[in-house]
Amino acid sequence: MYTVSCDLTPKIDYDYLEMQVIFYDSNNAVIGKSPLVWNINNPTKDQLIKVSGTATTRSSSTTPARAAIYVGNVTLN
Repeated sequence: MYTVSCDLTPKIDYDYLEMQVIFYDSNNAVIGKSPLVWNINNPTKDQLIKVSGTATTRSSSTTPARAAIYVGNVTLN
């Protein structure tokens, strides 16, 4: 398990945002995906948000060489 944290400032208002993390080994092979590391309802434009969440890999024997963080909005119906 890894703690992932960053500061986030939305450029527009959103109803919902979520973050996923993808871990890669030194050969750029995917060794883990954490689809819902963090989320928030109703973030507003220019709001400084301190993001922190826990992500996991599917391999306990391979240490990630890098991680990519993706933040997006989802339309909720």
